[in-house]
Amino acid sequence: MLLKRGIAVVLLATSLPACMGTYRVDPNRYLAANRADRMLVMDNGGQFYDIEGPAIVGDSLKGIEEGTSDSLSLPVSGIEDALVRHKSRARTIALVGTVGAITSLAVLGVTRVGKGYACSKGNSYKDIIQGTGNDGCDSSIPIPNGQ
Repeated sequence: MLLKRGIAVVLLATSLPACMGTYRVDPNRYLAANRADRMLVMDNGGQFYDIEGPAIVGDSLKGIEEGTSDSLSLPVSGIEDALVRHKSRARTIALVGTVGAITSLAVLGVTRVGKGYACSKGNSYKDIIQGTGNDGCDSSIPIPNGQ
């Protein structure tokens, strides 16, 4: 049960950032064609603003300053840089492919360990490490290729 929880936590922690990408945008063009939940903006003075629900109204970028209930209005001409996060198809494909490959290798490794070899490691920890049982070798299994 603990292993399943650990795997679920690792997959969740790695998949959420992997499926998202941060992109530098022009607020006018981006907000005219897309909807953004949040936008990180830097003005010409170097001040950063995290804006929730950004929208272009006239020649200003308006929204709610993150973490407050205060509305914010910045002139678009005074914006030096703007960043948004949205789903990245390439990162999602890379994540799914990597997780699939690792899972396949793990399943292959688990299913092939100790099958058909004279000195398989399929015996218990107590037998092999502590030496209280047999040495892990099964003399009834023929050695492949005369090895």
